[in-house]
Amino acid sequence: MILFLASSGTFTGIGHIRRSAQLATELKNRNHEVLFCLKHEFGSIESFKNYQLNCFIISRTDQIQEVLKLYPRINLIVSDLHDLQREDTEKITSGHSKVKILALDYFDMEDSHVHTIVNLYNHNVQHARPVSEKVKYLEGPSYGVLRPEFRALVQKRKSKSKQSVKRLLVSFGGSDPRQHSLSIIAVLGKAVHNKIYSVTIVIGPDFIHKAKVLDSVAKSKLPISTMENPTNIARLMYKADLCISGSGTTILELAALGTPAIVIPQSPAEANFAAVFEKAGFARIAGSPEAIDIGKFQEALVYFDNPQTLERASALGRELCDGKGEERIIHEINLLLNS
Repeated sequence: MILFLASSGTFTGIGHIRRSAQLATELKNRNHEVLFCLKHEFGSIESFKNYQLNCFIISRTDQIQEVLKLYPRINLIVSDLHDLQREDTEKITSGHSKVKILALDYFDMEDSHVHTIVNLYNHNVQHARPVSEKVKYLEGPSYGVLRPEFRALVQKRKSKSKQSVKRLLVSFGGSDPRQHSLSIIAVLGKAVHNKIYSVTIVIGPDFIHKAKVLDSVAKSKLPISTMENPTNIARLMYKADLCISGSGTTILELAALGTPAIVIPQSPAEANFAAVFEKAGFARIAGSPEAIDIGKFQEALVYFDNPQTLERASALGRELCDGKGEERIIHEINLLLNS
């Protein structure tokens, strides 16, 4: 039996839950016995209802021990918890010797109690990989897990053949904790090389500042529309010429679809991850978690407003995230189950 652990939060978003639920669903479809533990906050429960999975709700990581006692047949844990600690993995492996652990986005490189670590990016500044040679380590955007609606579009994706940037999509995840959507409205309200864009702002399920966004849109003279919790977010991203976003799950999805991005990081971790995409030529960073850099933002708009630049960035993004991350992770899960 495989136990999935996933969590969300104001600053971590709901991408971890969606990723793990997607993996768990696929493994269930392949006749694996799957159990899910959800450490939730805000709108996570609503997002999880779309998945037909047996689920426990926990509020503390030490409750994992209770689940293991209830289900002694668990032999693999896939952890997508943002607050998993070494003391947790030590208790799990010392009390349940047959249980193996595969950790997603886990940065304690001195932890020898996990068996496999799969990171999109390593945020550990001291160690580039696990200290223990017994811990298998994999890293990169190629391990990004896409939802079905994105995978369907990836199958028919093509390089962007746009002459210029006309349609902007603004998407800062489920909660937009830094309220960057509001700042973008203000920035776009100023003349940007004398061009008017068609702008769509996505409002997520946990936007505590939704009323402010709607009020700002109503007062803006620009052609700005909003969409609340859209069911067709993949198609919105695919059709956009350029997206203004954070750098969590969203930038992986944009890369897979070939839609370049101007990134306003929502945390230091996102800033580090965004740098990978900027270095590759897919994205431009135009600010920090604290504020948008108006100068860099305007420079980025001008930079992407070129057909050759758009096409090249699109192709580079699709190379970074090829849509096969789910299969790569499931392969690692099967290796642990069969070892």
